[in-house]
Amino acid sequence: SPCGNSVQEMWASMVQGRSGIARLTRFEDPNLSVAAAGEVKNFDSESLLGRKAGRRMGLFMQYAVVAADQAMEMAGSEFVAAVKYYGLSWLPARKHVEEALAAAADAHPSGKIIKLPCYCPWKEHLFELEEEKGADPKPLYALYEDDKGAWRIQAIPLTPSSFENRKPLPAAWRGVRDAELDKVSGIDGCIFVHAAGFIGGNKTYEGALAMAAKALEMD
Repeated sequence: SPCGNSVQEMWASMVQGRSGIARLTRFEDPNLSVAAAGEVKNFDSESLLGRKAGRRMGLFMQYAVVAADQAMEMAGSEFVAAVKYYGLSWLPARKHVEEALAAAADAHPSGKIIKLPCYCPWKEHLFELEEEKGADPKPLYALYEDDKGAWRIQAIPLTPSSFENRKPLPAAWRGVRDAELDKVSGIDGCIFVHAAGFIGGNKTYEGALAMAAKALEMD
């Protein structure tokens, strides 16, 4: 494209605000009312296609072949990434969620808080398992450890893709952090609660559990 001859080059140009439009260099026509266009620049057909293939094709065909090669390479890499995600992350997560749902009463007597053994793609699995097993009551909060060793408390949404939650974290906590949140909540080790009330954090599992338990009783 006028902004670059690879996905990486084109993206970099877009991020930096380069339009790719410049003065015409390939031909001149006094009958044209414009002198600028989006020409493909620095296109080296020999390095991309080989000397023989480059000579046999017109320029428009060279562009088409190189673009198709890049598209297939990109699609292939995305396919491999998707297979790895589903095989190594999404599918194993179902067992984690199933065990957490079965042990909800161990995490909290209400059965409305689940403890995941690690962060994983849990939402779709939870909704499927709730329906399969007739979960009652349905959990309102999920607890899991983040990559820094702190614990998150996340409100469970109405649907896997919903921005609305079954029970958001208390309004009084939203947008508050650290020592001020400790004071407002009466729980030590608080890190934050998002302004939308869908997620919060505490330095320890015990603190996150205390936040979830207290949130069950608050608006």
